[in-house]
Amino acid sequence: MAAHAQQSIHLIEIPTDRLPLLVPSATIAEVINVGALSPLPLAQPWALGVTGWRTKAVVVISFEALLAGTITMPGPRSKIIVFYPLPGANHGDFFGVLSTREPQPHVIDNNTDLVPNTAGAVESDYVAATVKLRDKTLLIPDMGALETMFYP
Repeated sequence: MAAHAQQSIHLIEIPTDRLPLLVPSATIAEVINVGALSPLPLAQPWALGVTGWRTKAVVVISFEALLAGTITMPGPRSKIIVFYPLPGANHGDFFGVLSTREPQPHVIDNNTDLVPNTAGAVESDYVAATVKLRDKTLLIPDMGALETMFYP
């Protein structure tokens, strides 16, 4: 039984207007309610603004805008998923991704639950893979590409 527990992977599904994202739960610092977003002058369209979180200014992005240029604005059920800083970033460079609603946890106990979805693959510099988790198609973001975009 102990060996079985060691093989479990804890993932978080982040709902978006397009396809949900799937990320390791260890990359997420906290899920927060959407508050006031302060605009960023001269920012890229995917940067929705900055929100305050635990005495830090956190840039909030629309992943949909990265994929298709369609900006998603916060709705009544939206959440901000605050991510830990990416490798190579400063210790305090947290960032947030807008979610259309509360994220959902998943525990994968074996590799058969999560399989590549080549038929419905999304081609983007910011998507590492398109996968199927049971009967749902999800996107795994390319954190290396996000790092390059955030910190050129």
